[in-house]
Order: sequence, then C-alpha cells, then structure tokens
Amino acid sequence: QSDNACSHGTFCISGTKILDTNQKPFLIRGVNSAHADWDNWSRSYALKSLRKIAEYKANTVRVQWRMKHSNNDLNLNHLENIIITAKNSGLVSMVQLHDVTGSNDPNELKKCAFWFVNNLSLFQRHKRYVMINIANEWSQWGTSGAVWKNAYLTAINILRSAGWQGIIVIDAPAYAQDPNAVIQYGPDLMFQDKVNNGNGNILFSIHTYAQWRTENGDYKFRVHLTKINDLGLPVVIGEFADKHPEHPSCSWSDIDYLDLMKVCKEREIGYLGWSWAGNGWDCNQSLAPLNMVQGDQQFESTWTQGVLSDWGKKIFDTPSYGIKATSIKASIFN
Repeated sequence: QSDNACSHGTFCISGTKILDTNQKPFLIRGVNSAHADWDNWSRSYALKSLRKIAEYKANTVRVQWRMKHSNNDLNLNHLENIIITAKNSGLVSMVQLHDVTGSNDPNELKKCAFWFVNNLSLFQRHKRYVMINIANEWSQWGTSGAVWKNAYLTAINILRSAGWQGIIVIDAPAYAQDPNAVIQYGPDLMFQDKVNNGNGNILFSIHTYAQWRTENGDYKFRVHLTKINDLGLPVVIGEFADKHPEHPSCSWSDIDYLDLMKVCKEREIGYLGWSWAGNGWDCNQSLAPLNMVQGDQQFESTWTQGVLSDWGKKIFDTPSYGIKATSIKASIFN
C-alpha cells in the first residue's frame, strides 16, 4: 500500500525521502543552469550543455525560467525541449521561475503559481520527470516565517486546485537562506497540504550562501539540516557553492562545501550546485568564480565542452561526496 502522496504517477515525498514513479528512492545530485538568460537571443547555450552535465553524472538540473523574457524568442516550446532533452539524457528537471527573486509581495508569488497553472498541460505531459519550484528566492532578509508560510499556503493551494499532484519545491525565506522558518512552519505547510489537498508532496529548499559561511556563519549544516530532517521534513540544498560575496561588505566568504556534502551524504539530502555557467554581476564584481566550467561564458563552446573550473572539480570530482561519487540516475530511466 503506497501512501496517498505516491499514487499520482509523479515524483512524491515519503517521509524525508523523494520517491520516483517506481516508488524507488531518488537522491537529487545536480546543478543549476541559467536557461532563461542564456537560451535567449537564439543561443540555446544552456540547452546544448545538458548532455555534458549528464555525462558528468548529474541526475537533476534546476532549470532557471522566467514568466517574462528579455526578448521574444523563448517560449513554452523551448521549455518543453529543455525538459525532453534533459529526460533523454537521464536528467530530472526542477523548473523554477526567477522573476520574483527578493520580492516580499505575496501577490508576486501568486503570479508565479498562476503561471504554472496557465501552462500546466506542459508539466502534466512530463509529470514523471519534473518537479515544480514555484519561485526562486521569494522574500528578502528579515521576512517573517509566518508571512512566508501564509504566502506559500496560498500558492500551494492554487497549484493543487488546478490539478498538480507532483512535488512542489518551496524556497525558504530570506533569499532561501533561513532554515529556522522551515523548522518552525514547515510541519504546518506539510500538514495543510495533506489536509487541504490530500497530498503532502512538498520539498523544502535551502540556499546555503554567506549566512552559512565557514567563519561565524548564522547557520550550521549539521545542526540545522538535522533539525529539519528530525521533524520528518524533506529538504534539498537548492543552491550552494564553495564561496559567495557577503552583503553589505561584498567581500567573498568561504563556505565549507565539503562539510555540506558530508552531511548530505549521511542524511541522504539532495543538493544542486550553483551553477554550470552564465553567472552575472553582484556588488560590482563578476560572479564568474561560481561557474562550474572554465572559459568565457559568452562562447557556446565553454558551455558544451564543460572543462571544469576549480569549483566544478569540487562539486563533481570530490571523492566519496561529490556528484560523480554519489549520484544515481532515477530508476525511471532504466
């Protein structure tokens, strides 16, 4: 007897674990890729790099998408092509909308939910292979957990009412860095989805940047991820890197990526590194050190040849804990 949430022919949540449609455990190991910002202007750099990402043993790609594009050559057909190309490479797609990053307006989050509803037929067609990450990093520093919970309760119900039964990925508040809100309000969000919608396919996502830094960080991987797990909540590290600029100083902080990978292996927690290529600017400085591949990202060959950078080697090649050592494709691809 499978539990209710696993009867929909989608990825599902069972306790703290993700199961695929064969009811086999699936541990996310993958990367973020900037499709909306680098597949436009007819470039398709991110699309064309999916096969290389899969070659390096990733099993999931977190697909950056936008409701509004900076030009008009990206449409839903391109997104479907991404999902199919990923699937044909043995990659699961976690599709996220990037438009409302840092917004504190619950109506902006609602817009994201309605975008998925308006385009739900695409996700239903590929429901065995996709997860919906409603919005990237909705809510700023200092957003209360209660505001976050109520906004997401509405967004979840919108998607469920429209018929989406698969996994909904929810970024934590404060640019997805705050684990305490997940600890405090996550159980209620999960309970409400079960009661309101007979579901419970909610996956909480945390982005571990400067607030998780090695020196004097606000949060600790083992402490906070264990707390979330011990509540019976599933969690994924939706973004991380080995370093990141802090605000407001704009100096780079080291993040103990190895400790994070160890905890993720021990606790069977998924992770998605940021990011394959295409990093822009923050604090008037280039974020190119966060690219997993070497070379000038303005050239397609940089993306498709995938010569690993220092950070790329860390996430893919770290013995025992990196992607190549720990990633297993979803059983649906066998």
